[in-house]
Amino acid sequence: MAPDVALADLDESALPDLLAAAVDGAEPAEVMAPLPGEEDWTAAQRAEFRAFHRRRSLDTETPVERTFVVLVDGRAAGAARLEPVDGGVEMGIWLVRQWRGRGIGAQVVHLLGARAGGRALVAETTGGNSAAVGLLRTLGADLSTDGDDVHARLPPR
Repeated sequence: MAPDVALADLDESALPDLLAAAVDGAEPAEVMAPLPGEEDWTAAQRAEFRAFHRRRSLDTETPVERTFVVLVDGRAAGAARLEPVDGGVEMGIWLVRQWRGRGIGAQVVHLLGARAGGRALVAETTGGNSAAVGLLRTLGADLSTDGDDVHARLPPR
């Protein structure tokens, strides 16, 4: 049976579950810009994870982005975000290891597309992120490169 995938708005009550999912199933550098010299989930890194989400989407009057908890079978399994940019809405996704490579990312992109308000979805990644590049290709994104940077655009859905 296919897992049930949904997006829930990130709020203060969901932040501990999202952090727990990240600590249990991802490296800090996979989900945020890690603190210099901090490679593991130290107390400082955990505090920065919470502060990052508060700065970007929770504690501001004009949030930079809208962040969602990716729920798989009702449990936090990652995060997705939408940020208005020129020419569309930039999306970002990370998933815990257990759900990678199982089609969850494609479902999340479709859910984000439905919330993009008729605007194109755009994404930025690197050529070394073969999973993200492969997903974007599979979904029919227009891809361009600039050195190691990969730019993607999915038309409005």
